[in-house]
Amino acid sequence: MNTFQKYPKDWCIVAAVALTAFLAVSADGFSDLANKAFWWNFWSIIHVAAIIACVGGWIYLKGKDKQR
Repeated sequence: MNTFQKYPKDWCIVAAVALTAFLAVSADGFSDLANKAFWWNFWSIIHVAAIIACVGGWIYLKGKDKQR
């Protein structure tokens, strides 16, 4: 059986975590390449929000793991 069809929710979570981690690592570097003040602020905010999302998601999943 196809693994993606068997675990679609898990694959979506993995993709979301990978995208968030990529933004957490790279977004601050994107602000260095931006040529307008709006994009400097945009990528800096995305950088901080992605870090908070990664930490918040980790805490949430650890809490769910303890409930089992």
